[in-house]
Amino acid sequence: MQHGCVYSLTMASITDREAAVYDRQIRLWGLEAQKRLQNSRILICGMRGLGAEVAKNLALAGFGVTVQDSSNVCDQDLGANFFISADQVGKNRAVAALEQIKELNPLVETQSLTTSLADIDEATLGPYNCVLLTNHVPLPEQIRLNALCRKVGVNFFVGDTYGTLGVLFADLGPAFECKAKAPAKQNAGENTEAPVFVDKTITFPNLEKSLSSPWKDLMNRRFGTPSLYFGVLILHRFEKVVGRPIDSSKEEDLKTLMYISTDMAVEQGESREDGAAGAFIEEDLLRLLWQTARVELSPVCAVLGGMIGQEIVKVIARKGQPLWESGGGNWIFLDTMGMTDQRGGAVVKSIPPI
Repeated sequence: MQHGCVYSLTMASITDREAAVYDRQIRLWGLEAQKRLQNSRILICGMRGLGAEVAKNLALAGFGVTVQDSSNVCDQDLGANFFISADQVGKNRAVAALEQIKELNPLVETQSLTTSLADIDEATLGPYNCVLLTNHVPLPEQIRLNALCRKVGVNFFVGDTYGTLGVLFADLGPAFECKAKAPAKQNAGENTEAPVFVDKTITFPNLEKSLSSPWKDLMNRRFGTPSLYFGVLILHRFEKVVGRPIDSSKEEDLKTLMYISTDMAVEQGESREDGAAGAFIEEDLLRLLWQTARVELSPVCAVLGGMIGQEIVKVIARKGQPLWESGGGNWIFLDTMGMTDQRGGAVVKSIPPI
């Protein structure tokens, strides 16, 4: 009887409709955590397949969601974005997706933003708790927006898919506080099988600092670094040098990508004569990225979108340590089909070590 009274008194702080919609989540992570989610807002930049998955997950969880995209719907969007239909081709992506997002959860505030990323400033970012960039934002723009998020205290994420592969970067600021599972020695002597959680403060590096890590150091660390990390940076250099996204229909783009990979490896201290790029990335992976860098697959978007949604929920709910695996990290590398590693799956890494 006592537990029932406590539950009803606690639930009185939300409406009956909210209690019904979020009942499962409240039982999973508690009322206070659910209230944090409902009081949070996320800006999702890029409303293609991955952005749609994250918008769905977080709108259903109770977040206020704003979707940004300055481009219009094209035929290619119809394959992975379930918010968009053929009759919306030519309409702004964010506006088109918003109609369906609103129907998912009428209890949350949803908005669309059609301005370009270049026009996003501190005032734009101020109302949000989290910002997620998707759809292959150029690296200089990622770094600029990350710096702005740091300045106004907004959690920053970048997520992209490359065919069957995916990558997530997170910057949760210089002093992120969370509950983390205590090391085994701190659990010694406990008479319960339940894990012990302790308060922890983590310093996350911003994107610019993370990308400045020497490649040899990353390869020489224990268990190394997934070659997809280097592949993504090589793709960004390609776009900077050539001035456009890579095109799988152009064989010369693959040759250029190979040249750039060698140049970047030489910059990292490798000898050009010794097949420099091979020290960091396999030729087969470069060829795969050339073929699939701009390909969105619904299942891959669903998997990575689910992971991103989960990590953002952990950030806001303060339940567990985000990107947790063997000490935590700030990058997730996803290989759904074992294309770069026969084991497949997701790998969490800290770059540089946190």
